Amino acid sequence: MLFNIGKTQIRITFFFAAGLALFSLQADINTFFSVLTAVVLHELTHCIFVYRFAGAPQRITVGLFGMCMTDEEVRLIGYKKEALCALTAPLVNIVCFVFLFCLSFLFPALQTAAAVHFSLGICNLLPLRCLDGGRGLQCLLYLRYPQAKAERMMDVTEWIFFFVMWLVLCVYMYLVKPTLSAVVFLFYLTFLFLFRK
Repeated sequence: MLFNIGKTQIRITFFFAAGLALFSLQADINTFFSVLTAVVLHELTHCIFVYRFAGAPQRITVGLFGMCMTDEEVRLIGYKKEALCALTAPLVNIVCFVFLFCLSFLFPALQTAAAVHFSLGICNLLPLRCLDGGRGLQCLLYLRYPQAKAERMMDVTEWIFFFVMWLVLCVYMYLVKPTLSAVVFLFYLTFLFLFRK
């Protein structure tokens, strides 16, 4: 599905629409709107910062695993601003988590929303290049080191992180029990690692 907002062309992929429809059938209304709100706020934060630093992007694609903008415009803003664009959205989710967690003592229904914001914020801070944390770390390394050295450091960071996370999850599933969420996270982590660049 294609439509325009101002000068920006928005493309929503079939996989995003299908995933949203399937999720709406499986989840209760509180969980569905908590996830939808957290994701929209997360991606909107990216858009606001990119718009602030580089102007309106030509094209935004909304897919199953998030949103991407045309790379040329984002690269023009420089590494420091790109790191800021990448890292602010997960941090907004974590701030929302703290706020909602405090409110959940008065309104217990907000516990789901708080958990969703926490999960989205923490998962996006993981040091893999296809996630916000990895992109932010890579930009900060580019500011400090030559590009070739920064790339090597990023590769080593990703391999160490991936190995440690696999080990922790496998030990957890062996000692406790293999829960569906742990297995799904393990496959998701593997998918992200394999397609990290």
